[in-house]
Amino acid sequence: MKLPAFLSILTIIVLLFLKSPLYGQCHGGGSSQNTKDTHSKVLADAATPSDEIIFYACPMHPEIKSLKPEICSKCGMNLEQKKANIYKSEQQKDSVYYTCSMHPAANENKPGNCSKCGMELIKKSSTESATNETKNNFSFRVSGNCGMCKTRIEKAAKSVNGVSSANWNEETKILAVVSENKSLEAKTVSEAIAAGGYDNEHKTAQDEAYNKLPGCCKYEREKK
Repeated sequence: MKLPAFLSILTIIVLLFLKSPLYGQCHGGGSSQNTKDTHSKVLADAATPSDEIIFYACPMHPEIKSLKPEICSKCGMNLEQKKANIYKSEQQKDSVYYTCSMHPAANENKPGNCSKCGMELIKKSSTESATNETKNNFSFRVSGNCGMCKTRIEKAAKSVNGVSSANWNEETKILAVVSENKSLEAKTVSEAIAAGGYDNEHKTAQDEAYNKLPGCCKYEREKK
């Protein structure tokens, strides 16, 4: 073979090699950002929701990843086996929000009061929402005046079997009740409150019970 022809062929071979991916691996071809993007994409392309991904990474250059055992293109070390679940970690992130126990639609991303009933919003998380669906929530109006009334009304409501929480708002006069008992009715709770001397939208207290209230708790009663 003549020398010029041989050199031409050699030149073509060298040019093809320079353009091949193999040259990029041997010489860390491309910018560092492109290298990171390429190896990050390895996991993203292979992963599916809830799948555990087995991959290989360099202990000295964590950004170098592969789905099969090979050597690091930067330092020549053997890649070590790793495990990851990209999508599951995203699914498990717990979002926090603030909501009204009586008006679940009133959700806010910061503390405050419910725009419908004035109750203080309760901090919740997305993982709690499914549990809360099994609870029985209801509210009704209860007459009263002060902080002592609040204590008495809430204590009477909580004395009913199945009531897990009760919150009376002094300004709106609304009592919010949360019960673990799905069959518990507001009427049952209202009777216990009326027995303590407090009129409410379901039951009127007996005069004798009302008269036993402290002076500061004697609210103005509606005329019968």
